[in-house]
Parts: sequence; structure tokens; C-alpha cells
Amino acid sequence: MSKTENVELTVLCLIEDGDKILLQNRVKKDWRGYALPGGHGFLHTDERGNLLGGAEYLPSMLVPYDIPHSEDAAFITCVYLSDAEYDYKSAPIKALEQYLRKTYARVFAVTDENGVFPNGDLAFFTRNGYRDNGVIFEDQAYCKLHLVSKDLNE
Repeated sequence: MSKTENVELTVLCLIEDGDKILLQNRVKKDWRGYALPGGHGFLHTDERGNLLGGAEYLPSMLVPYDIPHSEDAAFITCVYLSDAEYDYKSAPIKALEQYLRKTYARVFAVTDENGVFPNGDLAFFTRNGYRDNGVIFEDQAYCKLHLVSKDLNE
């Protein structure tokens, strides 16, 4: 599958319609226009190529958020799609961690305490061995975002 086809596939995780999805697709293609060695993450697809889940990253030095920035840290930008019956996110995040171990010593992510955006909920990350580094943003009506991290050498 080509890089363009992969980007188009990942946009399917956005729950929008009509012109909005087309605009988001173009923006994501533009954003992913620069090259990272080996790509930007991993996809979990079924035998027909339908997207089941995925995990994407950036080097922490490229992330504009108030997170720890260092040459030896990566930032998970997106972990997406799962359902109540099957976990389609753990396999791509584990594959991503294996890949990142070659270059990075640790990885960070931002996750909501209870909601599914961004990246699932805090429990998903703690089940996958991430440490809760505390609340970094809170909106009483919407979310309580936590910074989580994992030492990739453990």
C-alpha cells in the first residue's frame, strides 16, 4: 500500500462527513508530507484491508504541545479505532513501541481520563504499561487530559 493510500485509510477514523472529511484528508496528507525514516506508525487492518486500528508518532522535538522535548523521546500523536468487543489498538501500539526502541529511549502520549479522544482513555495506556504523569489540561465540561509515558528500555 502506498503512503497516500495509508494516509487516506487513517483519515477514516475521523467521524465527519462530506466536505469536512475531504478537507481533513487533505490537511493530514499535507501534514504527513515530510518524511520520517520508516514511516509514521502502524496500521491494523483486516484481510480485506479495512482499517481496524492504528498508532502514529512524531519525534517529541516536532510536537508543539507542552510536553518533555528531547532527542531520545517520541510522542504518540494518535491511537485510534477499537470497539467494545475487540481491542484493535494494542497491537499497533506494541508494534510502534518495538520500532521506536531502535531510536528512542521513551515515549509520551496525551490521553483523556475517561473519554475516547484523544487516544482512548487512561486505562488503555496503564494496561499497556504507561505511567500516568498527571493532569496537564482540564475542561470541566469536556475532558481531563493526562500525560503518560513509557520507558522503552524496560
